[in-house]
This record gives sequence, C-alpha cells and structure tokens, in this order.
Amino acid sequence: MKIRKNINGYEWRYIVNTFGDVMSLNYNNTWKNKLLKSWKNTHWYKYVVLSNWKEMKNLRIHRLVAEAFIENSENKPQINHKNWIRDDNRLQNLEWCTNKENALHAFNELWREWSALWKFWELHPSSKKVNQYTKEWIFIKTWEAMIDISKSLGISQWNISSCCVWRYWFKTAGWYKREYV
Repeated sequence: MKIRKNINGYEWRYIVNTFGDVMSLNYNNTWKNKLLKSWKNTHWYKYVVLSNWKEMKNLRIHRLVAEAFIENSENKPQINHKNWIRDDNRLQNLEWCTNKENALHAFNELWREWSALWKFWELHPSSKKVNQYTKEWIFIKTWEAMIDISKSLGISQWNISSCCVWRYWFKTAGWYKREYV
C-alpha cells in the first residue's frame, strides 16, 4: 500500500510515497499532480529536482523516503540499501546506518557473493585453471580457479599469478610450483 507524506522543506508542494515516487502537487502552477522524472548519477543513485520558488535542488530519492518514513532516533548520518540496488528506493529496502555499518554491510553481504562468482567469469584472471606441482615438477592437482587456491591455502592471488606467468623468477607460491592450464 502506498503511503504518501509531504517532503520536509517543501510542504504542500511535493510528496513522496513508500515506493520512492516523488510527485509535484502544483506542476507548473496548474494545480495538477504530476509524477516527477528522476535521473541517475554516475553512482546509480536516483535524484529529482525540487524547487521552493527561491532555488532548485537535486535531492536523492532514497534520502527523501528515509527522512519521511523512517525514524532516526540514533541520529545516524547515512542510508543503507539493504539489497544493494541503489535505485531501489522502496521503504522496506532502506535503513539508517553509520559509515561503519554501511561499509560492513557492503563487505559482508556483497564481497562474499562477488568473490565466489569471480571464478565463473571466464575473462577474469583469477578464473583461470592452475596446475600445481612439487618443486621437482611432479604433477599434484589442477585447481579450477586461482581464487580457490587463494581461499584454501591463504596465498595471495598476485603471488600465484606471478608464479604462473614468471615461472623462473618467482619459483614457488606456497611451497609449490604452479602454471596456468
């Protein structure tokens, strides 16, 4: 259900609803309601242009929704998109947070997913298959992706890649010789 509220500082001129739609109540002084067009900046946040007869401002829609509908009793400065889709400005997707909480959310929720998916992206260097050998070049096993070696053995991907590319300069990575398949 859409619930509408006036936007602070623009009372009786603009309203915002729980789905992130911003509407003008007096579009071009015609006393007609009109849904405002939004635009995205380079970071994929949606903006609208609001005017109070003195000046025009570009305002982020997620901030308008949060200020109108979510209580900020702890006075937190930032707004987190729970599903990390920056143009999804629905009320249930937003929450007030600190800078640290926002960064932790990004790391915990997204980094795990992305790092697990990197190995399936065939163009990414860490998705290459790698053969593992003893120091005497006796074959041990084939790893599906460089990122698997890094996670399992705690060896940096840079070290593994260097060992694969420059076999004679960086002789081993984690006590084993390696090369791309």
